[in-house]
Amino acid sequence: MKKLTSILLIAVMLISLFSFSSCGEDEPQVTEPDYEVVNLTKYNYSDYLVFNYYSSDQDSDYIDGKYNLSGTVHAECSSANESYRFEKVTIELTTVVMASPNLASLRIKLNLNSYGEAHGSDSYFIADSNNKQPSNNGNWNFKIKSISGTVKVPAE
Repeated sequence: MKKLTSILLIAVMLISLFSFSSCGEDEPQVTEPDYEVVNLTKYNYSDYLVFNYYSSDQDSDYIDGKYNLSGTVHAECSSANESYRFEKVTIELTTVVMASPNLASLRIKLNLNSYGEAHGSDSYFIADSNNKQPSNNGNWNFKIKSISGTVKVPAE
């Protein structure tokens, strides 16, 4: 009798396990979209990224008939499409701040997060300029010196 009770108890437990295991099968399964992986280069980055540049803390001192200029230039990056995902992307930007007769080189390094967002800045100081402000104020004309990493683009 104990054997029959044990077998019956095991059978009831197995049946209840199978009935609970079927719960939730009617719910739709969410799947990740397929992605195409693209290596970022100097030639294709503009298909995937958007840049914004601005300056802050600009100052000029007039000493002995010349200006000493200083300031900070900022670069911001964001994804051109919210569905793109970025992996290990590093970008180095360069530009020149001109204030006749002198100039200053700027380098900004950006390490993007997985959504393609980053911010970087660099400061400049130009001594003995004939100009009160840098001539490229607002038009920083940055160039991509180097770029590495990949972007995942949803496959169609």
